[in-house]
Amino acid sequence: MYYPGDFLTDKAGIVYHFVPGNTSIVIEDGKIIEMYRHYMP
Repeated sequence: MYYPGDFLTDKAGIVYHFVPGNTSIVIEDGKIIEMYRHYMP
């Protein structure tokens, strides 16, 4: 099981393609509520 904050650190060891250059997050009341990945081939 992963928590939203796990995706913000390399220490979690999660392999995925959400990187700062193509990802936006929406934070509300100190919690991540949405995460978008913008992909252009």
